Amino acid sequence: MPPPSYNHAMMQLRPALETSPVQEILARLDELATIFRDSAAEGDRLARLPKYVVRALVQHGLFRLWIPKRCAGFELDLPEALQIYEAAARLDGSIGWAVMIGSGGGLFAAYLDASTANAIFARPEAVIAGSGAPDGRAQRERGGYRVSGCWHYASGAHYATTFTANCLVMEGSRCGIRPACAVPAVMTSKCAMRLFRRIAASRYLRMRRASRALCIACLSMC
Repeated sequence: MPPPSYNHAMMQLRPALETSPVQEILARLDELATIFRDSAAEGDRLARLPKYVVRALVQHGLFRLWIPKRCAGFELDLPEALQIYEAAARLDGSIGWAVMIGSGGGLFAAYLDASTANAIFARPEAVIAGSGAPDGRAQRERGGYRVSGCWHYASGAHYATTFTANCLVMEGSRCGIRPACAVPAVMTSKCAMRLFRRIAASRYLRMRRASRALCIACLSMC
């Protein structure tokens, strides 16, 4: 299958990255160091990453570390990805968290059929946000499920293109299995988006107050 045309610029970078993608990505982080440090005060004021910081992360592919090559990602292994996370966290704790949590959703692409993976990760700015806790309830209905719930914590909600939301599948009043559902951001209600983003802002402030050394240590232990 030929590579999708959605991300031509990223695909053009692949030949230069085949030998040592990690070193190239680390070099990109170094180029962005001044932007990250200068944005810290504004990030504290906004309680989120400034838009120009998000654009820089997207432009340099820092949310595509674990996306497969067939979807124009870097397809790094765990030790390689940890090097990137550590380097980002040394620059700024919030940047390290954003890169780690924002790139983690790329793992889903390897377990999806090609058409579904392309639909979710087609845009270069594709980022998944959500909560791993099964705080929702999914009632079986003809043709699918009716989902309700309140999910806490969704780092990256302000710029995510898809949200995940774990649910308990209910068989009447009895709890069944625990699947996860993915919802494109454009389909998420305005009320839910405000909730996700309010929670994300709170998480951002707490992360900014953590020491960079602690952030790096936690990432290394993952």
